Amino acid sequence: GGLSEAALANTPDKPLGISERKEWGDKKPTSLAANCSGKHAGMVVTAAVNGWDVGSYKEPDHPLQIACREELEKLSGEKISTIAVDGCGAPLFALSFQWFSEGNSSIAGFKRSHSSTSCSRM
Repeated sequence: GGLSEAALANTPDKPLGISERKEWGDKKPTSLAANCSGKHAGMVVTAAVNGWDVGSYKEPDHPLQIACREELEKLSGEKISTIAVDGCGAPLFALSFQWFSEGNSSIAGFKRSHSSTSCSRM
């Protein structure tokens, strides 16, 4: 069989949008309605297609999280200094404020000029 909503293992919530939440009414929160369900679905599917254990996909030493950490380190040129946990149990990988303020533009295909703060297309 396939995967069920339970595989997401994220914190159930109601839709985030005002009109969507109003339309949701008094129904119980669900994992699928949570604003982070897409992130979790991507992680669950990635674990499943790679033959990794789906039930422990949020553990920092899970192959999925190791791959995520290694990719962030490669993209940032930094070592992850700290691993925390977000509100729905997924690891948060710490990078420097400098990288967030300057370095992450490289992911979008921009490079920062040393003489100005403007960005130019690579």
